[in-house]
Amino acid sequence: MKLTLAIVLAAACLAAAEDKVVMHIYDVSSLTLKITNFKGVPVGFDAMGVSNDGDMGAIGIGTSGGEEEGTAIPGEDLKIMISQNVAPGTWDAAQHSIDYRNGTIVVIHTQAVQDQVKKFLDVMRSRNLRNVVIEAEVFELAPGTLDAPAGTVLTDEQIKAVDAAAADPAKGRHLASLRACGLNTQHFNAAALSQETYLRDFDVEIAQNQAIADPVTGVLSAGFVLDVLPTISPDASLVLLQASFYSSEALPMRTFLPGGTYLGTLEEPDQAASRTRTSLVIPVGKSTLLSSAAYEGSANGWSQVVLVRATVAGEAPLPYPKSGKATETRLFDTRAVLFRPQDFPGPRLGGIHPGSQGDSGPSTTFIPPESEESLLVSPEALEVMIKQNVFPESWVEREGEVHISVTGNRELLVVQTPEALDQIEALLGRLMIERSRVVSVDAWVLALDPAVWRDRREALSGEIADGSWNELMAAAAKGTGARIAGTARGAGLNGERFHTARGVIRSLVMDCDVEIAQGASCLDPVVSSIAVGISLDVTPATVANSGQVQLDLRPTIVLGGEPVSFQMKEKAGLLQATTLSDFGVRTQMLVDAGKPALVGIATREDGGKSEVLLLFVKATVTDPK
Repeated sequence: MKLTLAIVLAAACLAAAEDKVVMHIYDVSSLTLKITNFKGVPVGFDAMGVSNDGDMGAIGIGTSGGEEEGTAIPGEDLKIMISQNVAPGTWDAAQHSIDYRNGTIVVIHTQAVQDQVKKFLDVMRSRNLRNVVIEAEVFELAPGTLDAPAGTVLTDEQIKAVDAAAADPAKGRHLASLRACGLNTQHFNAAALSQETYLRDFDVEIAQNQAIADPVTGVLSAGFVLDVLPTISPDASLVLLQASFYSSEALPMRTFLPGGTYLGTLEEPDQAASRTRTSLVIPVGKSTLLSSAAYEGSANGWSQVVLVRATVAGEAPLPYPKSGKATETRLFDTRAVLFRPQDFPGPRLGGIHPGSQGDSGPSTTFIPPESEESLLVSPEALEVMIKQNVFPESWVEREGEVHISVTGNRELLVVQTPEALDQIEALLGRLMIERSRVVSVDAWVLALDPAVWRDRREALSGEIADGSWNELMAAAAKGTGARIAGTARGAGLNGERFHTARGVIRSLVMDCDVEIAQGASCLDPVVSSIAVGISLDVTPATVANSGQVQLDLRPTIVLGGEPVSFQMKEKAGLLQATTLSDFGVRTQMLVDAGKPALVGIATREDGGKSEVLLLFVKATVTDPK
């Protein structure tokens, strides 16, 4: 009897201990506080004023653009998820409570429930706090070393070929390695830059009987910048990458003595610049060709090649705990599905003046056919899609007990049965696959002798046979009546505008302002910039299952000679001039995927000789997986 009583008393004490409530405070600021975004400092086209973006400085280093706040999980949503996944149905008791306060969750419940809350928060952190490492390797490669469309996932053999070429000065060289690490959906960057000052201009101060030139120095920034915003797919196998790559290589500095009433010699920098801005999907752990471009002035037609690689740090996300109840609450990461890419117009090359925005010229905005445009899903459309495809009758019959909503972090909060939640996860996986479609666009600018063009015109004007194309490229590689004036390869999400550009920026004194006062006068030099090279600006959209791609093309190709000086009237001073051949195309056209197509033709005089410029493009649809 005494033993039985002791057992009963022990059980009662144990039950009382289990029912005893305790208070725990959980730091959830890493989940609820907004992340900080860090925008990279552009160089090259942007730092020299050759840009469409409108937020960069003139000659010298570009402005940073400041910091912005990123996304986070609202604290109240996190509180709801805990209460509906951990001991659901017990939180209405008077002795139990859960509150969110400035980055902390305050829970009053039994110790057993507190242990479950801790495990649940571990699950949330494993799913929402993930580091993404983005690496870029920059090479200059001889023609034919890496003949692949942008967006291509490189094989081991291709990577070995690139490394071997970089080790041989006759075939290539390695320019830079960049590595940046940040949180999922955070905007971050890495840069390797050098700076030098130079005498860029004079400000003329003039008064009665006297004029003096006040020297103005500039800062020339050269190097490489990788600016990225990665979004991990739900299964962490893909990264939707918004990427901007900038490079600038300082060429030998020129000097110029304007003459007239001046006190010194100006320094004029030349830069070999490149820029790529796009959004595309890349597989985790695989090297992908971001861009490749060459211009007329590049040594031996070599291309600058940029490879990117994404790595997701950490183990696989922890599974959500099973509550054993009829319904559970789950937070789905839909940021990659709901991601809306930016529009990335390319720089308008040619004659640029300080403060200009590089206007890309008049043209209509390309809007892909509604049924064929890239997958841009709104939160409302995603909710309707799920309700129509996952147990559609359940959302009506159990209204109030099940619901779906999108948080401010573009994540999906769903209360449903475990079976329905599993089907929603599968549906989101299929949507991510559709979202992963990437279109690569290659462009070639070929300069042909008029006689060679006459001989090849018929073969190149319609559908181009493989043999005709290979013969033309072989002739251009040898310089037999044809040469390659520029190439550009870029890739982006289906239906989204992207660009890649490569060329040379030159600083010139192309004008002067006359300053006059009583008894004194002076010429104030006006420094301008010109940009020569190739800028591929394109918006591709696949046309259903036809095997065709519709292209909105706005490329510019500017070829130019070296600057020359000429004497002003009465030997008052010198100015500089140059001759530019601007070959621009604004068009929309259908092309067969994987086949080169002739887009435009222009003629120009070069050194007393005529030549025909031909622009060819090829679109390739790729699946990153």
